[in-house]
Amino acid sequence: MNWREWAGLAVLLLWGLGAGARAEDLPHYDVEVLVFASLHADDGREAWPPLAHAPATDRALPFVAGNDIRPLEGPRNLQAIADAMRRSSGYRPLLHWRWRQPGWERGQALPVRVLASAADGRPLLDGTLTLARSRYLHLHADLVYADPYVDAPVALREVRRMRSGELHYLDHPRFGVLVQVNPAARD
Repeated sequence: MNWREWAGLAVLLLWGLGAGARAEDLPHYDVEVLVFASLHADDGREAWPPLAHAPATDRALPFVAGNDIRPLEGPRNLQAIADAMRRSSGYRPLLHWRWRQPGWERGQALPVRVLASAADGRPLLDGTLTLARSRYLHLHADLVYADPYVDAPVALREVRRMRSGELHYLDHPRFGVLVQVNPAARD
């Protein structure tokens, strides 16, 4: 083997070691998400473009135990906000989830499937949330809400840089997302 072949082999070996990082070897994060709807009637002053495409959910992880995310029980930091929304006449929680997941690098991050239905079984919310780690944490939201007050589904598509421990708000005039991400305590 000449030096170029050795160098190529070394690069492939190092790349393979880095790319093969197991989920348990990565830092983990506790993610809490509260998605809520505005119950105010649409006044017609704002118009949203038609939905060009549905969220890509084919490779999203379902919100169930047994994959690389783990739903968490116990106290929720956003519970008081969710309770206040339930009592209000202007807002209604659509879903309130808390989970633990690995801090995947940007190119390897897997989306979490977000799916919520009304009491009558009608789909209300569909899409994905993807937490990715690079220099900072980033949350990619790709959500579609079937708002009963407007004629067509509305989308919230946003990428937001996250700071651990801070409450972040992603908004659309018809619905919003509150997110808090914290480094997970080691089990």
